[in-house]
Amino acid sequence: MKIRHIIVATLLALSVASCSTKQTPIDRLTQLSEQLDKSDAKYSEEEWVALGSELEEIEEEVQKNKSQYTEDELQEINRLKGKCLGKLAKKAANDFADELGNFLKGSAGMLDGFMDEINKGKEE
Repeated sequence: MKIRHIIVATLLALSVASCSTKQTPIDRLTQLSEQLDKSDAKYSEEEWVALGSELEEIEEEVQKNKSQYTEDELQEINRLKGKCLGKLAKKAANDFADELGNFLKGSAGMLDGFMDEINKGKEE
């Protein structure tokens, strides 16, 4: 009788563990999305990289459990991934724009000097 209780308890624990494994990526995506919504401008570069890595890890978990998800769950997962990817892409675009602006500010004098030298032969 005691062995039967142990077997039932073990099977119950395994079924609960498999359900939480399936739900874990959804919960992590929800938390990541909410976290990005609250304070996206306050992250350091290292933190942005870590957030990108976390999104990749979640994607790996989703792929492992993909066959267990319903269509509605997959749609919600994709919506949350899209939100997170949008935030990461926005950050990358803003960083690129800042870098381009800095480059153009620094290169204005160089371009003037270059064009002066090119045009020097034409004036004579």
